[in-house]
Amino acid sequence: MKKYKIIVLTLSFIVLSFSNSIAASAKVTATTTKNNIKLEEETQINILIQGSKCAAYNLEIYFDDTKVEYIKQDENTSISGNKVTKVWYDETGGLNEIDGIIANFKWKAIGEGICNFVLNGEFYDANGNEIETEFQNVTISIGEDNNVSTSTTEAEEINANLENLAIENVLLTPPFDANITNYKAEISNATEDIKILAVPQNDKNTVNVIGNKDLKEGNNTISITVTSKGGETQKIYTVDVYKRNAEEEKTYQEEQEANRNQLNKIYQEHPELLSTTNSVQEVEQSSKQEELENENKDSKNFYWKMLWNSVTLIIFEKG
Repeated sequence: MKKYKIIVLTLSFIVLSFSNSIAASAKVTATTTKNNIKLEEETQINILIQGSKCAAYNLEIYFDDTKVEYIKQDENTSISGNKVTKVWYDETGGLNEIDGIIANFKWKAIGEGICNFVLNGEFYDANGNEIETEFQNVTISIGEDNNVSTSTTEAEEINANLENLAIENVLLTPPFDANITNYKAEISNATEDIKILAVPQNDKNTVNVIGNKDLKEGNNTISITVTSKGGETQKIYTVDVYKRNAEEEKTYQEEQEANRNQLNKIYQEHPELLSTTNSVQEVEQSSKQEELENENKDSKNFYWKMLWNSVTLIIFEKG
């Protein structure tokens, strides 16, 4: 009589070579009912998907919270700082896929100037395949003098954006965008200081970094202040850095080691699963990035995505 040994593994950090099918590509676009508005005036941002229907999505919209205030919220939407998140899935399991306008949001102008709305997220079709997505953002102008042209020289003098922001050996969430001012990161318990790379778009501007040394366990806030050449404009970027305590670090390292051992064992027993492009080292890096990107996204674990990330391997033993 044969014995059947069943191993059920949930691999949230690996895409196996035989299951990495990608659905048709699509464009997700933000449009607005009004591109130029006055203070206290409202505008609506519509989100459209074109090129493919979707059965589930996790949508993120980043905005300048000094320029606009989010005023519409439903049961599937949450707001944190300068990010609005909406999670949706087809309760029929994909029978009612959607395209065209998939969501709309209302905002109120609270500060003059230019406000960018930056899109991010993940979209899936009825078969559980992730849709390869291209995002198109939208910009609005706020104030009475929005249409007054400004010379290139004047624009450069008041520009206080960063060209790039990075931390050595640490991942930022979300990925850097000049219009996004709040980020998160996680570091090991052994780290005391971190190196910040902050490059201004105008090389004549000054950049001042505070809070990146003598980091304590738990939450730390690093501020990066960019001041324009003439001092007229100042923009502050912040990074909330979480430093693991000794017990958390021990658990983290043990989990990483267990994951490595588990993967190595699987690949030894089933070498056909190991493609030339998916080394264990690459899987580890993918795991770290996905761990950061999935922070605070528990609500997006739909019933079918749980199935996609679960792989059952059956090994036969003669007995």
